[in-house]
Amino acid sequence: MDDAYRAYFREHIDYLESFRPSRVPRRYGRLDPDLDRGPAHYLARGALERGLPSVELRPDAELLLYLLALEFVARPVTAVRGPDAARGELEDDLASDIAAVIETARQRSDDEITAHSVVDALSDRWVDLRTAGQNIWG
Repeated sequence: MDDAYRAYFREHIDYLESFRPSRVPRRYGRLDPDLDRGPAHYLARGALERGLPSVELRPDAELLLYLLALEFVARPVTAVRGPDAARGELEDDLASDIAAVIETARQRSDDEITAHSVVDALSDRWVDLRTAGQNIWG
């Protein structure tokens, strides 16, 4: 990966963590005016930090995992079921899923773990994801 792209992805993670949308569309359920610094953000970051083993992730892989955790699990669950739904078991399940995907990506990678290897690993582990029990994706 070119160092300029590496820096971009690292900076983009910081940018996304500081972004605060004004509200969630009403059709998705409850509004959380402080969504990115509220339960959804903390669930996604906490699960990502707990799920990351002591392997080196390229910044594009870390950004992808953060966005998937935030946008496909944490944000939908907290918007539809309320902020309390994001506590406890859901964070454990998400951290476990992240660790499993990273381990699969690590086994398939010769060098560093990239966003591409994360996508491939996610596809391989899809049926085993613990967060699938939330019925977010059907």
